[in-house]
Amino acid sequence: MAVLSTGTVLGQVGLGSAQDAPSIALPVLVALAAAIVAGVAGWMLQPHQPYRPTLVAGKDVHLAAGERAVWLQRVQLARGGAITLGVALVLLLATTLVTGFAGAPAGVLAITIAVTLVLALLVATTVAFHVRVDETGLTVNSVVGIPRVHVPLSDIDRVEAVQVNPMGEFGGWGLRWAPGGGFGVVLRSGPGIRVRRTGGKVFTVTVDDAATGAALLEALRVRALAR
Repeated sequence: MAVLSTGTVLGQVGLGSAQDAPSIALPVLVALAAAIVAGVAGWMLQPHQPYRPTLVAGKDVHLAAGERAVWLQRVQLARGGAITLGVALVLLLATTLVTGFAGAPAGVLAITIAVTLVLALLVATTVAFHVRVDETGLTVNSVVGIPRVHVPLSDIDRVEAVQVNPMGEFGGWGLRWAPGGGFGVVLRSGPGIRVRRTGGKVFTVTVDDAATGAALLEALRVRALAR
């Protein structure tokens, strides 16, 4: 962004009219090249320190043969993230309104409206999730219904309650995927349930009282295997 801003400003210095400004194609290409070089250099220079999650003290849950048990929790995006998304959405909405009232070309207005709707959809579908553990397995779904992740008991190889560091493990918050760390619904730092599937894939969800949820899920898995 710094290279792009500097390049566009330098290209307009001393011009009498905006129509005399040169194309920004060259600054864009230089900025992209600089970003790639900086990213690769940062990746190569960082120390090789694999992140090792801290296990949460486990709990024991014992189920009788026909006993039914359900564990429910709700997790929502950390306050800082929610505020950031809310402010971004308000600013984008204001930009869309200004663009419309200013008589911008139809194409520009259509793109602005589309971006606003996409961001609104992302906020609505990722700000909070319901987490459920029952005899069908682990289910995590957005408060609006989608997206939804379900891991059946038959697909679970191991269950852990862990302390999740969103930045250290996934590089941020939200619906995340990380090489070696698998897919995660990571809305905040703290306890989470981590499921290792029989095929080697990993799924993580941050949620309160993760130790209880993980213990019940493990008890249900063991009982299902014993049948």
